[in-house]
Amino acid sequence: MNNYSFFDRLKIKLFGWDYFISYRRADAYGYMKSLESSLYSRGIYCFVDESEILPGNALPREIKTGLKRSRKMILIASPQAAEPLSIRNTDWIDEEITTFSKNIIAININESLAKFKNPKISKNDSFVYIPETLENLRGSKPSNVVIEDIVRERNFNSVNKNMTTLGLVICMMLTIISIVGWNLYNDEQISKEKVLIREINDAISKAEVFKNIGFPHYIDSLQNNIHLRADYQSFKNTDSVQFKMKKLSALAK
Repeated sequence: MNNYSFFDRLKIKLFGWDYFISYRRADAYGYMKSLESSLYSRGIYCFVDESEILPGNALPREIKTGLKRSRKMILIASPQAAEPLSIRNTDWIDEEITTFSKNIIAININESLAKFKNPKISKNDSFVYIPETLENLRGSKPSNVVIEDIVRERNFNSVNKNMTTLGLVICMMLTIISIVGWNLYNDEQISKEKVLIREINDAISKAEVFKNIGFPHYIDSLQNNIHLRADYQSFKNTDSVQFKMKKLSALAK
């Protein structure tokens, strides 16, 4: 789809696509668009190439990327896709099938799959085959059976599920970081308060000596030194600091 939101594109950038849709533009373009839209409405992301297929061209880089980053392939086995190579002039579909080899869901339209000559199809029993009518192809309307079977075959973590998991992991990591950061901050504050208490205790010891030798006026300078400490403003209202400062003030009387 060309109307993916930014969030859709972000999810695809991170996790790729759920399905790669291989089809023949000549007779299955409308069917493909309807299929892609139906799957998108169910939270399934599909890679599709909508460019014209030119005879003799190599597989484009965009398609190689889509093949590499998709979990499974949906092959729309339409009558024209099953035509001999001499008629359809390109082997892109064969290359896509060969690249995937497994994890392919084939929508077998009017038994057209039997006409495919790719040996990967005839020799591989891991393919999932879903029958479809020619009327549905021509009407560009995938049957409900096709849609539901494809959804049921999505036995892997979808792009949306991976995104949800990633979101949960990020939330957990942020929570852990916040808790660790808060604990480190608290530890730092406790350490600073302990240093301040130690300085006040030292001032109290000196004040007791000054009072005993008859120089109580020196105690005021001890109090002022404590008040000038950078950490005093942060902890002056705590019970432990207030208790110690009252004891220091009492010695000045």
